Amino acid sequence: MSTFAHFSVYYMVDGGMAALPATVTISATTDKGEKLTAQLPLEKATDATAIHHLAAKVLMNDYEIGQSWLHALNPTLASANPAIFEKFLKEEAQNLGTKWSIIGKWTSYVAVDSTTARQHEVSVRKPATVEHSQLTKAHLRRQVSGGTVMAQFGNYRENTHDTRTRFRMAPQSHSKQAPMMSNQFTMHSRRLRKDARLQEVSGMTPNIAPLPYQSPPKNGRRDNRESPELSYEEQTDEQEENRIYWEAPPPAPPVYKGDTADVDALQRGRDNTVPEFSLDNVLHTQAADGEFRLRGTGLEESLLKECQATVLGQFLDSIFHNTPSIRDKDAGLSSLHLNILAVISITDRHAGSKALWELQVAKARRWIKQKIGELSGRETGSLQLQDSFLDELESSIIKELYSRVSNEKDC
Repeated sequence: MSTFAHFSVYYMVDGGMAALPATVTISATTDKGEKLTAQLPLEKATDATAIHHLAAKVLMNDYEIGQSWLHALNPTLASANPAIFEKFLKEEAQNLGTKWSIIGKWTSYVAVDSTTARQHEVSVRKPATVEHSQLTKAHLRRQVSGGTVMAQFGNYRENTHDTRTRFRMAPQSHSKQAPMMSNQFTMHSRRLRKDARLQEVSGMTPNIAPLPYQSPPKNGRRDNRESPELSYEEQTDEQEENRIYWEAPPPAPPVYKGDTADVDALQRGRDNTVPEFSLDNVLHTQAADGEFRLRGTGLEESLLKECQATVLGQFLDSIFHNTPSIRDKDAGLSSLHLNILAVISITDRHAGSKALWELQVAKARRWIKQKIGELSGRETGSLQLQDSFLDELESSIIKELYSRVSNEKDC
């Protein structure tokens, strides 16, 4: 942070010297008669900014004692109008101290950098208003991270062979979720492993329809938990193969066994409105790694309704055309899709507030590039994901959105 954190000695040497030694040896004798010797490295002061820092510090001292070039250049102004001259002198001294981090009469700090002003503006940004009703209403505990629940089926035996079924949940309205649950899902749910996360959301009663049954491959072997031929490692591999993923819709209203008046009060206090996709709301969802955590929130619906684009879908298909199973196995693709749309919405709709979101959007773009490389299994460099690449994608999506708005107006 400071050039003068350690003691430094400066020497002026003859300019005609061909080269300087790498070190100098210094010997000294203490008051007790002990002789000390040390080898100190030599550095050229002209190769660093230290010599300029020294000159700036001397100039700052000249400003303070009244013997600077500014005093010599404006003697009449200093005597005729000292207030104006003092103001001008103060500004010059502050500029000098800010550039070289010099503590003096008009400056008092350690160091500043080029991003201090922007970081300060973001840190003092006024947060979104939280209404009293939102603070006092009851909130359901939801242990579903990112709107995705992972469940693991235990292996069981049917009449002739084991059955493995992959489920996919379709989002449904709250009015249809609670009373409906298929018998087949009930049968399978009895065999679900008693996972702690699944117990937390046991109040959810989704309507799940299984996909058409597919026969096991001929070269595959049937799973038998009781078979002594399977080692521990093989059983672990089988369990990993039996993991299923399904997307959870918004939580259904819980069913209470107590007084119905409590249920009515809870329903009246519930706010079912979709939050607006405002700058404050979306910036507050950003995690430390740069991702906007929009998946499974009300902002997701608003963003998809406003900024859904065909160009983005084509781009993602072109990147992940060799990994077709990624859409079923990794919710990260959905988060990637939402983050790209969020960056576009912020940069286009709030261009006048760039100082507020510039740093956070830069982090989000870095996360987007890293996520594409992670999901595709390739290095980000091989995907040619330079800043210009994302700029072109964002520009294409914005053109599509504006074209869509123009066509709707013409109709």
